Amino acid sequence: MTQRRSGQLRLARQTVELTDLAALVTTEFQTSFATHAFSMSRLDRPALVIGDALRLGQVLRNLLSKAVKYSPGGGTIRIEVTAAESAFTLSVADEGVGIDPQLIARIFERYYRVETATSSGIGGLGIGLFIVQEIVRLHGGSISVESQLGAGSRFIVTLPAASDAPAQLPGL
Repeated sequence: MTQRRSGQLRLARQTVELTDLAALVTTEFQTSFATHAFSMSRLDRPALVIGDALRLGQVLRNLLSKAVKYSPGGGTIRIEVTAAESAFTLSVADEGVGIDPQLIARIFERYYRVETATSSGIGGLGIGLFIVQEIVRLHGGSISVESQLGAGSRFIVTLPAASDAPAQLPGL
């Protein structure tokens, strides 16, 4: 395991099994949020990526926190790890308030918070998704979102499979 710094972010490079990490973090949330149901889909094979387990856990915790926050009435939050060509995807979907399609392009900007009639009163600093995007980028991956007002959102993180990860990831 090697450690490198990027700005103030410290990352420890190692092989991470994404499905096991997702299951661990999901279990933490299940015990804390009784108003929400958590559903997890697992791959039938290891989902190995190269990265920092602590920071990837931070990504998932942030996405799950947002799913809970923007589904104030409860509902099901679905976590799924799937295999794509030379990559794995980790998605978090909720049944919450959703995001106006005109605002989606800005949600990963630093200090940007979506303010709508359905989300008013929901606090935050507007840095969580910016940090998530930066961590994912430093792991050689990408993040996207699909959303529909009143029907929820789905955040999709794509990370290179360990066998296809670049020898030197940016910032790692």
